[in-house]
Amino acid sequence: RVNGDHFEFTDRPGIPVRFWGTNLTFLANFLSHAETDRMVDRIAAAGMNIVRLHHFDQEYAAGTYCKIADFMERRDRIDYLVAACRKRGIYLTLDLYTYRFVNGKEFGYPDRRLTPLEYKALVLFDSRVREDFLAFTKSLVEPVNPYTNLAWKDDPAFAFIGLINETMLPDSVERSPLLQKIVDRQFAAYAAEHKLDVTPDNRNTLRERFVMEKTRTSVAELAEEVRKLGIKIPLTDLNVGCDPRIGIMRNDLEFADNHMYWGHPTYLRKLWQPPVAFAGGLNVMFPARMFGVPYTITEWNFVDPNPYNVEGAFLTGAYGALQNYAGFCRFEWGIVADRSKMGGFGFCNDPLQLLAMRAGSCFFLRGDVRSATTAIPMQVPKVLPENPGWRRFPEVMQRLGLLVKTGMLVQGSPIPAGTRAFIAPESMPDIDGKPVFSGHFASDVLTAMAAGNIIPARLIDLKKGRFTSETGEIELVSTQRSLKVATGRSEA
Repeated sequence: RVNGDHFEFTDRPGIPVRFWGTNLTFLANFLSHAETDRMVDRIAAAGMNIVRLHHFDQEYAAGTYCKIADFMERRDRIDYLVAACRKRGIYLTLDLYTYRFVNGKEFGYPDRRLTPLEYKALVLFDSRVREDFLAFTKSLVEPVNPYTNLAWKDDPAFAFIGLINETMLPDSVERSPLLQKIVDRQFAAYAAEHKLDVTPDNRNTLRERFVMEKTRTSVAELAEEVRKLGIKIPLTDLNVGCDPRIGIMRNDLEFADNHMYWGHPTYLRKLWQPPVAFAGGLNVMFPARMFGVPYTITEWNFVDPNPYNVEGAFLTGAYGALQNYAGFCRFEWGIVADRSKMGGFGFCNDPLQLLAMRAGSCFFLRGDVRSATTAIPMQVPKVLPENPGWRRFPEVMQRLGLLVKTGMLVQGSPIPAGTRAFIAPESMPDIDGKPVFSGHFASDVLTAMAAGNIIPARLIDLKKGRFTSETGEIELVSTQRSLKVATGRSEA
């Protein structure tokens, strides 16, 4: 269950629990029993206590890639996986939709097979697609697992659930002519009902606000419907995105989830083919944290080819503990588990990355790295101002996360304990008697904070690029490309 900014077990109230694990994707969810036992043994030995069942729904429904024609055989294998994790003290999480292919004809779209991007949005915008989502969820969580004698909905080995993987609203609307047509029709009806004065100048703003509000309320309705199936554990959604708009839509969720990659390939022409660009980073996760609820990152990786793929677990574990995040799941163990090749996203056969995951487990799961006590959040209005600066997080928050807790909270939410100041994209009066800092350049804002004794000047050396956590346990020096973590129980 959720208690403030952490998870806890119902029979251990008041004791925070964290999760550190990996994603099992595609065929890794449907191995033979012997292969499953070997895989889960290795996951436990690598210091992990959770797995995320991911990209399994199309395989579960149709066996597209695993080539297991018999549905009951597929169900048996994934049920055995759940039981094998339970046996070793490993918890589970999953999203209820990732990429299951659906014929649009079933929902009044006869000219197409719905793409995953379209299906994810239509679950929130079309009641017919929502019913399909709920029917699939019911088929997944209600059958009794013969290896545990529990239905998934009743199995305490499941820690939390995401509804839809990477919905990408509101931006996904513009990537599909079908979604544009549906949203335009619903927005026109909404504008007429609410007597909005829509002009060419304000249409895009009003339409985006409609999509955001529709998404927020539809996610809440979807969660309520899923609850009626008997699922009691924490639910979330909207697990991708790092801007204030996403934060506003996440505000009513039980906990916040996000995805982060350093070196994630972006295919410039055709999917999975060169040319390729690379982007991402842990620092962009800092601002998107939602204060007051647990924050998980259920996908992260420093993707090969990458000279820092081994350092990824050290960084993620150390700074995740400093920020007091609730959980991490690295993407991915390997598409075919132990038979996977090294490289790309999979790490199960890379001995250095496996060792690094053990170190990250010490920092984060064991709690060797202490959490910061100071918080410097960005307070976001429930309706974003017209100033475009409010559509992105100030750059300084990516540096503050190396020193103290940072993140966002929607106006009206309780102010986090330890808050000494706030961040904003423009000059603002004090909030709750605490100063508000703004500025285009992170270096200027950090200098002003140090001068005002908001953060100790000794924690930063901008010329050398040195950032020391307020706990004194983590030191990152960007000019030297170095990271040092020294705690009472471990050092790296």
